[in-house]
Order: sequence, then structure tokens, then C-alpha cells
Amino acid sequence: MKRKLLLAPLIAGLAFGLVDTAYALNKQSSKQHNYHTKAIEANKVVSVYVLIDTDKDLDNFKNFVRSNAKLPFNRVLLSFLRPTFPIYEKDSLANTGMVGNFTTSSAQEKHAKDQFTELKGIIAELQKKNVSAFLSVGGWNYSCNYDVYKDQCGGSPTENHFDWFPDPTDPKQAQIATQSYRNLVDLAHDLGANGLDWDYEEFWHADAFADNWSTIANAGVWAQIPEDLIKNPTYNGIVNLNTGHVALDGKTAAIMDKTINKIDGILHAAID
Repeated sequence: MKRKLLLAPLIAGLAFGLVDTAYALNKQSSKQHNYHTKAIEANKVVSVYVLIDTDKDLDNFKNFVRSNAKLPFNRVLLSFLRPTFPIYEKDSLANTGMVGNFTTSSAQEKHAKDQFTELKGIIAELQKKNVSAFLSVGGWNYSCNYDVYKDQCGGSPTENHFDWFPDPTDPKQAQIATQSYRNLVDLAHDLGANGLDWDYEEFWHADAFADNWSTIANAGVWAQIPEDLIKNPTYNGIVNLNTGHVALDGKTAAIMDKTINKIDGILHAAID
């Protein structure tokens, strides 16, 4: 049976018709709480990214969920998973890049399984409170090829963990890409998540492979893009964007066929 997971593409940090508003849990005020509660009551989507880098992050969010009978959001994006994920140890967060899991080691094996169990319990608790839970793949650090972008990634590999999305359309990367995206779907399914969120921020890829960049004198060309996405937040609406916006010089804002094809390949690898 084909698993039904909702795949929410977030490309270059833009939430395409999915996110009404978001806010930081540790900076909420009663005014913000009331605003988001009213938005939920109006059947709007109120999303929040939750960064889970450490065990403390995981515990803090678990306590937040359990201590609030009514949560001021109805969609959670649990962040971040690394996209290069060729080895999935079932019912474990090993190798995922989340909660400090970057490798498989006997010393960390039991802890990674305990973290999986804890996260699965949090997701179940969220869903009982009518909050959908997505696993977010990517983000800036996990969308940056340090070999290409160097210091533009921010920091160095000795200070940060960097990763990037393997390309299913590149014969040299196709095998590891296909396995990685299948494993991410399996992980989401085993955790009981509602789906995957693709936080694709590979500016390095667009810079490296764009055929040309046009000089944009009219900022309205860029401003129109999110408006069009809200009107047509479909798969085709997203992947065809770079052909639909014409700059003043008569050319598209950027010709990024290779990047668009890569995103297309990633989504197909996860869906097919």
C-alpha cells in the first residue's frame, strides 16, 4: 500500500500558501497568543517552526505541549532533518542530523532510539490536540554545499554541520538521492508524522547553475511571485514559476532550469 504523506514544499524559505503566521515559542505574549488562537478559530493555518538541536530543545517542547491544553498553533514543523540520509536505522534518529545525531555509533545507539520514542510521543500528543506535525528537511545549514559556497554558508565545517540535497537527476547522485528521500518518507511514517516539509534553501545551486540572471529594475516582478503562489499553491504552480515572470528586459527573472529540475526530481523521489 502506498503511504499517504502530505509533502509541503518550502522553497528558498517561502511558505507557499501554507503558513498564515508564525511566532517564536519563547517570545510569545498574551496578545500574540490571543491573535493566533483567533486565527485558528477562523480556520486559518497557524504554523510554527520548532528547532530541535539538543535534548533540552526536545524536552522543552514536550513540556510546552503537555502543559497547554489548547495550543496557539495548528501546524508544527519539526526542524531540521538532513537531506542526505542513505542509512535509516528503523525507530531511531541516528544519522538524521536532528538532536545532534550525525552518525551511527554504538555509544549513541540507545539514546537515538530513546529520542525517536520521545519525539513520536510528542507528535501523538500534538495530533490529539488537533495539531498536524511535519518533519522539516533542509533549512540553511542543511541546504549549503560548503565546497561550493565556502564562508557564505556561515562559519566553517569545524563549527557547524552542513549538508545539501542530493540530486536525483544527476547520475552520480541518483542512487544516494533516491535512497535518502525514501528513507525520509519511512522515518516520517514510523514517527506518525503528517508529512514532510521541504525547506529547500539551495542558493548555492541556483548561483552555480543559473543560465543567466536578468537585471531587475522593477521589484514588483519579485513581489508578484508569492501572490501567484497563494492563488495557485499546486505542484505545477511551484515548479513552473521561473517561466512565468518576465522582467523589464523581456527575459525571465532568472533561468534556473537545472535547479527547477532538481526540485522536481526531489519531489518525485519522495512521492513516486
